[in-house]
Amino acid sequence: MDVNCLLAELRAYAAERHIPVLSSDAAETLELWLRKKQPLTVLEIGTSIGTSGILCLAATAARLTTIEKDEDVFLKARENFARAGFCGGRAELINADCFETLALMSKKFDFVILDGPKGHTAELFELVYPMLNPGGTVFVDNINYHGKIKADGEVPHKHRTIVRNTRHFLESIAADSRVLLTIIENGDGIAVLEKVL
Repeated sequence: MDVNCLLAELRAYAAERHIPVLSSDAAETLELWLRKKQPLTVLEIGTSIGTSGILCLAATAARLTTIEKDEDVFLKARENFARAGFCGGRAELINADCFETLALMSKKFDFVILDGPKGHTAELFELVYPMLNPGGTVFVDNINYHGKIKADGEVPHKHRTIVRNTRHFLESIAADSRVLLTIIENGDGIAVLEKVL
């Protein structure tokens, strides 16, 4: 099956069911960075139904390790990777908690797609940073969190922790000499961090 047609179908499926996946704008940005960097090893935290991982495998010759906690979503992702012709071989799909999995992982990666639990981005970044090869890249989506990160005034209670933690993450990486930071205002905002130390 044509990968672009499959990805369009999956985005429509996700929109109907309110399943979070990369927007088409963010997916275009991810593809640009993947083609620019041409990683050989990619780690994805937050498989969802497989759109980002499938895009990654279509755009590069990389081997992908992707982690998803929700079993139902994981099973759908596995089905979608198989439909794209990427099940087995270049794709390792893990159905587990990302924190527990990363704590036990000893692999190194050229590129990390960090789209795990919102509000924990800073913790996840610190876990994946030692796994990055020199010059490695971390791609973080949703850094504007639906416009709430830059908004003035009081944040609704149910979003407060995510907003506070995301603001803290952005402030800390802007001052982090280990990485070169690029902020891209596509989709819901993207941060790209390139390892320099």
